Amino acid sequence: RPIKKGEAVLNKDIEDIRSFHLIDEEKDFGHITIVRLVKGWFVGFSFIYDVSKSKELYDIAIEFMKSAYLDLQEKRHRPFIESALIAAENLAKARIYLLPDKEIRKAKTHGLVQGKVNRYAQTNSIIKLDQKDVFNELIKLRDKARYDPKFSLEHSKAEKIFNALKGLSKAVFIYLVRFGELSNKT
Repeated sequence: RPIKKGEAVLNKDIEDIRSFHLIDEEKDFGHITIVRLVKGWFVGFSFIYDVSKSKELYDIAIEFMKSAYLDLQEKRHRPFIESALIAAENLAKARIYLLPDKEIRKAKTHGLVQGKVNRYAQTNSIIKLDQKDVFNELIKLRDKARYDPKFSLEHSKAEKIFNALKGLSKAVFIYLVRFGELSNKT
């Protein structure tokens, strides 16, 4: 039946629910929603957390990825490593923030983030193995790039690092689009 705005919607008025979206005030919480319909049940759930904070970290990462890309194009490998590591760390945190992991929210050290990256890479689903490897490599290269006069990096290796960053960025992007923080036109 036609329903007017503000009018009560009754169980008999609903034939099917295909999807639903949380209101903005609830999008940062995991949830389960169960609705009994005339012809059965609708069950919807999400165990995704802190989408808003994940988006903030993603935005920081993208800014540093842009810087890393410019350094990569100009073959300035020292600043490339620094920007790539900051981007990788923020992307990893943005991805892990979507999980109910209290420790990552309090992380103040690179070591804790690195430990989480390594732990979540064990399943190869939350953090991919190649992304974990690149993250660990960036941590190893960071001090060399900053302080070692003999530091050098093959450009092909720098490109491989950047491609892994793009992969992690895409994984986070997909979640943020799915949960309404980004449009797929971004």
